[in-house]
Amino acid sequence: METYQIYSLTSAVLFVIGIGGVFVSRHFIKKIIATIIMGGGVFLAFVSFAQRDALTFADPVPHALVITGI
Repeated sequence: METYQIYSLTSAVLFVIGIGGVFVSRHFIKKIIATIIMGGGVFLAFVSFAQRDALTFADPVPHALVITGI
């Protein structure tokens, strides 16, 4: 597997865990933590989609969005 595929799969897993935590949990704090986990998955997806090719540099715009979001 390529590196971007591993990152994309990991981001999808984090997002699904966050969605599950939001819908299953009854406590407000746990829902907030699940939302933060979902955000981590979205940030990882942005970074994994930024890589275009193995020989070129990654697109800096998604990286700037992630840094702004943090």
